[in-house]
Amino acid sequence: MDNNEPPDDRIRGALHALSNMASVSASSARLLARKSDDPLVLQITEGLEASAERAKKALLDLEELLALPDRSD
Repeated sequence: MDNNEPPDDRIRGALHALSNMASVSASSARLLARKSDDPLVLQITEGLEASAERAKKALLDLEELLALPDRSD
């Protein structure tokens, strides 16, 4: 992260990185569930899916609260 970037761009970058992490968690959960029926693995996939959903909702809330201006401005 470049500390010389405008704050809005830094916030967008952080939100994007967090969104990617949530997507990776959800994708990993789906892959694990397809490859194993081990109860422990399924429990892990449930945790990953729940965490990804909570993260996505939190990101939407943050984006709404921040109401960042459009980059084209």
